[in-house]
Amino acid sequence: AEDFAYMAQKAPGAMFMLGAALDDGIVRGHHTDIFDIDENVLPLGTAVLAETARRFVTGSLSN
Repeated sequence: AEDFAYMAQKAPGAMFMLGAALDDGIVRGHHTDIFDIDENVLPLGTAVLAETARRFVTGSLSN
């Protein structure tokens, strides 16, 4: 179960989803032996997290 909503009631938080499905038409469910992702999206996800951290530590993160 997703606990994010509960945790966000206790402390400020943000959630985002990063689409990482392979473009081959095969649906690969989470927690299966065929689960796979398009690793080309990893730099984008890393950049989003790094920029969020940068804004947090510099005090420029806003609602």
